Amino acid sequence: MAACTASSWKVPHVRHSSAGNTGTRRGGAYPAVLLIEQGLSYPAAARYLGESARTLARWVRRYRDHGLAGLREHEIGRPRRLTREQLAEVRGVIDAPEEPWTAASLAAWIEERFGVRLSDRHCRRLLGDAVRRG
Repeated sequence: MAACTASSWKVPHVRHSSAGNTGTRRGGAYPAVLLIEQGLSYPAAARYLGESARTLARWVRRYRDHGLAGLREHEIGRPRRLTREQLAEVRGVIDAPEEPWTAASLAAWIEERFGVRLSDRHCRRLLGDAVRRG
């Protein structure tokens, strides 16, 4: 197989988008798409990039289904129950208490204030984070 060089890339918009993509977890997805679209086999590209062929296949499928947006960073896991702004408000209330908080009282306040029910265990974690923050 011929060497894959920057001048021979068939998908220049992917090449351009991969430049400066150092802050994302999927930085390897751009080169993977380039190599696969250039004709390199999945196993060969996987060896070259140090990834599994299955991971490369997932990235290429996401690119083919959604374009560059499919390669961008996205949240993984369960959606947050509180927005970042709400969480910042909760932390502010915990850090400047008018009275000592318990997990149950914090859970009740959050439910009353935001209409979001959090478990006592989650509220204990928030309170513990506040202690570690100092």
